[in-house]
Amino acid sequence: MEDYDGVVDVWRRAGLDFKPTGRESRESVEKQLAHFPGTMLVAENDGRIVGVAFGTHDYRKGWINRLSVAPEAQGGGVAKRLVAAIESELERIGVFMLSATIMSDNEKSKSLAGKSGYTHHGNVSYFSKKLRDDW
Repeated sequence: MEDYDGVVDVWRRAGLDFKPTGRESRESVEKQLAHFPGTMLVAENDGRIVGVAFGTHDYRKGWINRLSVAPEAQGGGVAKRLVAAIESELERIGVFMLSATIMSDNEKSKSLAGKSGYTHHGNVSYFSKKLRDDW
């Protein structure tokens, strides 16, 4: 949790939609970290956080969430290393199917997913329901 402010800084500078009173609140991130301590990752350069990725799972399927890299560190392989670290940890605990939800206009993330071996399923429709606006 000591990295929380640095994580938020990366999300903001990378342009991620940030929900400070909901799913990305300090309290919510603390709960996530308690449940998924090995897959809530940051990347640092000279002690400054430059990348973030949250891995979660339901013991059947793993998810890569909130992947972001600070603008000055983009293109240097930070995201690829974060994804690989999450994949390795999920495989270690027995989760062998991984997914990522990527917005259709996020070309950088779609490219990374393809290069990392993820298959785009154009025939799948993603549905979600928010029980709270800040989630």
